Amino acid sequence: MVPEASCPWTGNVDKELVCTHKHVDEEFVYKVNDLVYIDNIVEKDLILLLQNQSILAVMQYCPELEDHRESIYDCLGRSTSNKKSAKKMRRSGLHVVEVLGYNTYTAGDTEGKHYWLVQMARGTEWGVNGVGKVMMQISRKEDKSLFVSTLYPKVGLREA
Repeated sequence: MVPEASCPWTGNVDKELVCTHKHVDEEFVYKVNDLVYIDNIVEKDLILLLQNQSILAVMQYCPELEDHRESIYDCLGRSTSNKKSAKKMRRSGLHVVEVLGYNTYTAGDTEGKHYWLVQMARGTEWGVNGVGKVMMQISRKEDKSLFVSTLYPKVGLREA
């Protein structure tokens, strides 16, 4: 984190709102230089990004996500091939999650099911201790990912 004094900003701050935490003097500090927004998702690229940091993803949200627990989430209500599914999808929408990593479930399945490890703002009651599994595009055998877009910070070192 960067001490407030080194951030170029303007405006009035009430003295009661100023950070009272003592900053440790270090040789280097990190600063967010830019936010990168990716609209066309290529899941192989996301795997490379996750080697260095977690990312935020906007994903298709179906009502089944509310009660999601241990299984791998696949947004089963995504199909618009019939009127009932299309109506359900319209009620669904989008939701932001933090993508923490990825893995493959192989028990009893020779191909394996590839999935993302995600966390959303529903607390520890959702998923397993707040972390859920979202099926990757390759295992869904679909041409699109459940992730619609992603966002991640470009972080750099800045001398203190």
